[in-house]
Amino acid sequence: MDAGEIWSSSRSAWISGLGSAILFRDYGYRILPSFSQMFWLGPPVDTLDCMMRIGVSDTYDPSWQVGHWRAQSHSLSRSSMFPKEERIIPSDIRIMAASEMLLDAQRLAAEKKGAYETLFVYGAHLIGGQRIILDLELDMDVPDEITVLVDIDSYIWVTSNFCPALSLGIYLAPVIDHQVPIHKHNHIYVDILIPQSADDQGPDGTARKEWWTKSVPLSSISHVPFGMLSTANHASNFLLLFPRIIHKRTNSSLKATRIPLDVIDLFWNEVVLPSISQEAPNSSLPYVDTTVHEIRYKSRKGGSGQPGSQRPKATPVSKVAFERIQRSMRTRVKDQAMLAPYGSFFFVLEGKGIKLWTKDGQDGRYDSPYEALKKNFTNLDWNYMMDRNHGELYLDIGISFNPTGQFVGLWRLDALQVSFQKGGFRKGITHHTNTLGRYGGIQAEMLLANARPNQICFRSAYQLCYEAIRPNNNQPKSISDRDGYHLTDGYLKECQWMHEIYSGGASQRAYGCRDEYRMSGQAALKVLPHLKEQAEAFMKSQPILWIPSNIWFGLMDARLKGLRYAQKSLKAHKPLNYSILAYPVFRTYI
Repeated sequence: MDAGEIWSSSRSAWISGLGSAILFRDYGYRILPSFSQMFWLGPPVDTLDCMMRIGVSDTYDPSWQVGHWRAQSHSLSRSSMFPKEERIIPSDIRIMAASEMLLDAQRLAAEKKGAYETLFVYGAHLIGGQRIILDLELDMDVPDEITVLVDIDSYIWVTSNFCPALSLGIYLAPVIDHQVPIHKHNHIYVDILIPQSADDQGPDGTARKEWWTKSVPLSSISHVPFGMLSTANHASNFLLLFPRIIHKRTNSSLKATRIPLDVIDLFWNEVVLPSISQEAPNSSLPYVDTTVHEIRYKSRKGGSGQPGSQRPKATPVSKVAFERIQRSMRTRVKDQAMLAPYGSFFFVLEGKGIKLWTKDGQDGRYDSPYEALKKNFTNLDWNYMMDRNHGELYLDIGISFNPTGQFVGLWRLDALQVSFQKGGFRKGITHHTNTLGRYGGIQAEMLLANARPNQICFRSAYQLCYEAIRPNNNQPKSISDRDGYHLTDGYLKECQWMHEIYSGGASQRAYGCRDEYRMSGQAALKVLPHLKEQAEAFMKSQPILWIPSNIWFGLMDARLKGLRYAQKSLKAHKPLNYSILAYPVFRTYI
């Protein structure tokens, strides 16, 4: 919570304790006509050459993920010029495959107490006590065939003049949510015109004539849900952003992106609702209220519900009417000085999770994923959105590697990291799969010098095996701190559900890998016909480890069982540092 902000009486929204004039005021930021262009205006250059690049050499041996010399006799000599006769024979480590660990656990669980806890949590063998080095390459198996599928997973359109193909719905009151729609960085930037400082302006305001722009992430700009576009297939989020009120929170370096209730209510009462009423026909006026208070009162729950406890109603607006509403909104903001903070507003449309509607043109029904996108989402004018004179369209192009048979694919991080580097991406963030050091996914932005010509801004490579237990809201934390600390029934029930999934259908299905790229619409049209050929060449470098599904999910299930036993043991002994020891178990490892 920002300093100077307090809960509303219904505890459903923030209100500004210091007043909108102090915090959410006009800081002087403006936008230029080309503010949405993140890339150069010319055609994309060498886009395909930055995708799925092979970074390993021809002599790359993927099986050498764990140096087996660690368990064998080896010399301590650091140079071949000065060899040493003495050799080391390590006796305290043991390299094991996941299948071998599972067999040992099943065989020794009845004889030795805490077998799963010792093997899969402490990493020690039950006989001899050697420390275990897990080598998943020993479980490697090769599928008979790997199918490559291409899809469009999401779209984002940044524009100052929104123009749909059909009607859209506009919320009659601000939407009250626990977080803003773009609550984390989506790797899309817009150019914001920065106001001159007092020294730049000089005493008479004419000292310097130049102005500078700065690339600002969309996630750093205050915004609210403005409406929605719905079809039988999907609902898209329609957002309204206010660049003039960009500022940091008073108690941190983060941007204040959540707009207080009184500030956004003013915009709806003075700008949005009058503009809608002006364009609404007489027959629709009884359904269009004139104040946010009326709408919020009607949107309450039945009985003793608080006003505004439900999402407000959205009124349908035609394409032509919305063009006039936009002009009316800008005129009203321009004519009233107190509405200056709301000026320079622009729109963002985002649709997520549409891969199943576009995957390989819906199994060949359409010529390409883009054609499937146009046919399934007819409420959007795709030709208009593709024209960069009207804004910047971003498409997430996904390439899926799907094995035949019951296999799980894991990205080999050594091969994946050099692929990112060869493609011109930043170092990015590595996400290790279940704390495994050599397997996982990577997310990284493209270097700016490369992104502008090739029109790719972001790449994300990850495994699909997480889909087995992925919640619908995509939140990684499934167990609360309190439940894990106290070993509540909710915690035990959650672990039981995961056990049933791991030991059930998940172990009998195939989970491949995905590689996603966020790029401009023009770049997507250019590379889509060639991605399968590029992907097949990329697979020859062996960037993915394939292991049987029953071994992978058996390992996850055994690990879960060991962690649960460890948590129960800690709870029973309750040492003074119990919370420190237990926290990684129920928040990181499970």
